[in-house]
Amino acid sequence: MLKARRNRERRYAAHACHLLCLLSHARVAYLACDDPLIRSLGLSLLNSIDEVRDSLRCVLPSNKWGLSDLRLLLLAFVCHNTTTASTTTEYASLMEDIESRLQANQSTLNDVAILLVAILRTIGLDTRLVCALQPLLLKLPSALRKKTKKPVFPPSATNKKLKPLGQSAEKR
Repeated sequence: MLKARRNRERRYAAHACHLLCLLSHARVAYLACDDPLIRSLGLSLLNSIDEVRDSLRCVLPSNKWGLSDLRLLLLAFVCHNTTTASTTTEYASLMEDIESRLQANQSTLNDVAILLVAILRTIGLDTRLVCALQPLLLKLPSALRKKTKKPVFPPSATNKKLKPLGQSAEKR
């Protein structure tokens, strides 16, 4: 019982630590959207999209943006060169990581999301970065499964004894 209690406390501590790390990472990403370097990187990517610029090659003001313009912007950013995961093992700043991955054309979907939010904020649209947090499970996966105590077949079908054919004829 003492061992189970220690394991439960250890799982709770790991869950809480993982959740705090995810929250702090989300906070850093949210603040990175206001960074001037990230905004300028996003605007440099925005200049390649012709649909969001006017005749003077300037980005349209926010009051002239329509739903189709936002859709084109989103498609252009999602179709940007993205990889599934970051391969860096060094602990550098988030802004430097995004910049280096953009130069190598290996940006992640998180990078693209941060750049998109930064651009929309630069244009003047009220935008928030929403992160999906998936912390470690508090309960073990084996504890989540329900164990059935009932047999798969009904007891009447499994407990029925069959008599050989010749035996029933002899008793008569």
